[in-house]
Amino acid sequence: MKYLLIAIIFLSGFGLYGEINFGSKASMVSLGAGGILNIKSPQLYVDGGNIFKTENGSITGSSIRFNRGVLSDYISEFYVTGSFVPAHEGVINSFSIGDNPDANDIDTIVSNPGGFRNKLFIKSGTTLLRGQPLFLGNATIELQDETSLLAIAMQNTLNTAVVLNGGIIYLQDDLRLGDDAIFYGNGLVVLNNRRFSFGGSMTTWDGNITWYGALDLHLNSRTVLRGTWLFDGDAQINGNGNVLDIADGGTIIVTPGTSLRMSGVRLKGVGTGNLRLGEGSQIRLSDVEIEMDKDFDVVTGGIYIDGATNIITKNNFLTFDQNGSLTIDRVPLTYDPVEFIDRFNVRPLRIQDPNHKYISIINNGSIRRFKSEAISFLDYSCDAAMQRYAVVMPIRPIKVFPESINGKLNYEVKVDGATNFLRFTRAFEPLMFMSDHVHAVYKNVVFQDFLPDHLSLGEDATLVWGDRAAVQLPQSADLNYTWTFDGRTQLRGGGAILTLGPKGAIVLQGEHSALSMESIIIKGVSGEKIRCLDNSSKIVLKDVTWVLDGDFTFAHGGFEVLTNWEVTGPYIFDYTSTQTSSILVDAVARFSKYIVFNYNPDSGGTGHKKDLLKFTDWTSNLVLSNYATISAPAPGVQLTKGTLVVEKYAYTQNDNAHSQSEGIILGDGNYANNLTLDKSGTLEIWSGYLVDHNVAS
Repeated sequence: MKYLLIAIIFLSGFGLYGEINFGSKASMVSLGAGGILNIKSPQLYVDGGNIFKTENGSITGSSIRFNRGVLSDYISEFYVTGSFVPAHEGVINSFSIGDNPDANDIDTIVSNPGGFRNKLFIKSGTTLLRGQPLFLGNATIELQDETSLLAIAMQNTLNTAVVLNGGIIYLQDDLRLGDDAIFYGNGLVVLNNRRFSFGGSMTTWDGNITWYGALDLHLNSRTVLRGTWLFDGDAQINGNGNVLDIADGGTIIVTPGTSLRMSGVRLKGVGTGNLRLGEGSQIRLSDVEIEMDKDFDVVTGGIYIDGATNIITKNNFLTFDQNGSLTIDRVPLTYDPVEFIDRFNVRPLRIQDPNHKYISIINNGSIRRFKSEAISFLDYSCDAAMQRYAVVMPIRPIKVFPESINGKLNYEVKVDGATNFLRFTRAFEPLMFMSDHVHAVYKNVVFQDFLPDHLSLGEDATLVWGDRAAVQLPQSADLNYTWTFDGRTQLRGGGAILTLGPKGAIVLQGEHSALSMESIIIKGVSGEKIRCLDNSSKIVLKDVTWVLDGDFTFAHGGFEVLTNWEVTGPYIFDYTSTQTSSILVDAVARFSKYIVFNYNPDSGGTGHKKDLLKFTDWTSNLVLSNYATISAPAPGVQLTKGTLVVEKYAYTQNDNAHSQSEGIILGDGNYANNLTLDKSGTLEIWSGYLVDHNVAS
């Protein structure tokens, strides 16, 4: 049977009422250039057939209701069951799909390849969008409300925005969003075993969307979530290495009994953004990086690690508590405190969870701390040995941790530098981090260009420089905590000034230890800020100045002047140690500027010793300068071999001395051979040397 082709061509304005019945789709109403079709009836019904308008043709007036008809618009062609509205809320040319007279009918729009310049309003009921539409200009898709369902089966990319208004998107084919396409508002997206791919440009999602059966979500760019994504039914997000940012308050909810897998995702903002797991739900992670910006507690559901995963904790805790759990299967979970001190940021610790209620590590999985490089030896736990020198910098700091051994944490860390050095860059920030309660000893190593600010100590943590360790200052600095040395050690200043703050101290511990101070000026010395803890220890001084800012006591051990040592300041240097201190060959110990050197060993009831200040050679010198005073309460002090030099004015003070044998004795102890400075300051020369420069007569 043949059909009659009917073509009605409007070249100018034409008014039309009622209903048009077409014999076939080849039958058409055509609007030429400048042609206008003005619909004057409440609605024009087109059953089959084609209304064609050129680029410059136009349709005005009331809507056109298509029933399996065709609207051809310049280069695009649409098979439509629905209404074309020439004007809708200020939008020219739009389709209003839905609200069929027949409740069992399904409204449909099928677009052949070409530009789609019309806005789609999806009303109540089920609507199908198919074909290959390319949305142009202000063309968008908007659902009326929660009674609207738009089923999409497009073969090309959806390049326009969709306003959900509580409605439903149902995929009948894989859906790819264009670079700028996004879903606005709240609604439900049913994937129906199809793939949903986000666009290639950064987008921000503010609405609350429920993803049902989302087994194949693909991120293709940075995606910012400020609303809520709820996953109902098992789901998977394939991040393809892209960022999913929830730092602006975004929330990911996994409903009870649901499993959400994330792979290749960089999840940022956990803490400010929220992960909420229902009872019996699970988030499974593989090749995922999570960046935290606040502490975060998992109190229900579980996180399951079955692919290498890294958590950037910073200074925050990831805690599993109540009904929350963490399982690590076969692979490492790595956490990275970055520039902050490691505080065992994934909690609870093994010793706090002996029955593995919260954290379960199976099939040789592990929790480990981030290392800056594959061969890095800058992270330490328990005994370790350096393999080569290292440069320590903000992007590669030193971090020292305890180690779990047979379920117990060992906080005693020993590092052998193997004669290598650690060079610290000139950064005025912590570069070396000691975890809480860790006690580390570094031996046989040089800390080159090390400043007090480079060390950050956790709670109850300590750092000790052990045998054959050296600390070298790059410049003047303030020290407001304790530096501890043990064994044969060195403190090299290179001429720099080290100022001891209110809590600053230099402590030498251990039997027979020796701390060599070289080319350094130490200010703020008072109390016992520089001290030996064992009487068998000594401080060796080479080109060193101590500037007192209060009375100072040297109570244990001894000092040994190797070249030059000056102590200055208008305070008392109280020598109460019962051990011998020495001034070596060609060495000078100088006390100046109103200082009082008070020789007063604490005998502890065993009797006062006069000879604990020893000149080892005739070239050994003790200098009193600029109104300095040497004091030796009874029974005095005896100096032999060396030279006592007085520059300008100097004084003697011998409290409680009752005879010449209790004064300041220069000689061998034989009264007939000695020079004694008694309490009154009378000077009697018997033997030895007293060099008196520029003393007023």
